[in-house]
Amino acid sequence: MNFPNRWITSSRAIVPSALALAMALALLTAPGGCTMDSFMFNGSKQDGPYDFSDSIIPADKYDADGLFAEAADGTQVNLYFVDSSGDVPNRATTTIFYCHGNRDHIGHYWDRVELFYEMGYQTLIFDYRGFGRTKGTPTEKGLYMDAEAAYSYMLTRPDVDPGRVIFYGYSLGCAVCTEMAKRHKTQTALILEAPFRSVKDMVEDGATSSLARSFVTTLKFDNYGKIRDIGSPLFIIHGDSDDYIETQYGIDLYNHALPPKQLWIVPGGNHTTIPGTEGSQRRQEYMTRVPAYIDQYLP
Repeated sequence: MNFPNRWITSSRAIVPSALALAMALALLTAPGGCTMDSFMFNGSKQDGPYDFSDSIIPADKYDADGLFAEAADGTQVNLYFVDSSGDVPNRATTTIFYCHGNRDHIGHYWDRVELFYEMGYQTLIFDYRGFGRTKGTPTEKGLYMDAEAAYSYMLTRPDVDPGRVIFYGYSLGCAVCTEMAKRHKTQTALILEAPFRSVKDMVEDGATSSLARSFVTTLKFDNYGKIRDIGSPLFIIHGDSDDYIETQYGIDLYNHALPPKQLWIVPGGNHTTIPGTEGSQRRQEYMTRVPAYIDQYLP
C-alpha cells in the first residue's frame, strides 16, 4: 500500500528547505563552473587514530589504532570493528555494517556505534576516501569501492556470520548501503535513515529548476532506481521535520520498494536528531524499534 504524504509540502514548496538553500549556494559559488561534489562530500581529515578513551565502549572491544582495508584501486580505507557487548546473546553474532553521512568522519558518528553497542550488536564503521584517515578524493565509484573493501575485510573475520549482516545507511550512506544491498543480496535487512531518491531529484528540487544532472554533476546515487532490486527486507526511517532532505523522499522510496518493508516517520525528527538524546522518549523508541526490526529477521 502507498504511504500518504501527510507531513510535508511538495518538493517544489515556496519556502526552500535547508537542502535547497545549501545546494543553491553550492551552485552559485562553485569555482570553475557548476558542481555538486562539494555539497555531497564534506569530509574532514584526521591525523592519527581517533581518541575514543571517553567512550562507553570498553577499550578491549575494538582496536584503538583503527584498521585499514585496501580498496580495488589501492586506497587504504580506515575502519573500526567493534565487538558485541554480549549483553543480548542472540544479537552477539549480528553485525551492523554502518555507512555514515556526508559530514566529517568516523569520530562524528561514534555515538551511533555506541547505540548499536548498547543494543548488543557488532558494528563495522568506515570512512570514505577523502574522509578522516582514508586518503584520496571522494567519487561515487570510489565510495562503492571503499564499502566493498570494508565489507571484504569484515567477511574475513571468524566472528562475523555473513548471513547476519545488516546494512544501515544514514543520509549519504543510504546510497552506499543501497548499492551494497543490491550487490550482496541477502535475506537479512537494509535500514535507511533520512534517505534521498537520487542526485538528479536533489538537483532539480534544490535548485528549484529542472537543470540537467550532467550540467551540475556526474553523480547519480540513484536510490530510487535501485530500491526495487535490493533483495532484502527494508526499514526506512525519516523525520517529519527534516529540513535538509525532504521527508517525501523517504516516503517515495518506501512506496516504490517491494515488500517486506516498514516505514517509521519520526514525529519532530530533524535530519540529525532521529535517535534522540539520552533519556528522551525518542531515544527509548529508537532503541526499541531498530532492534525489534532486526530481530524480526535475525532472531
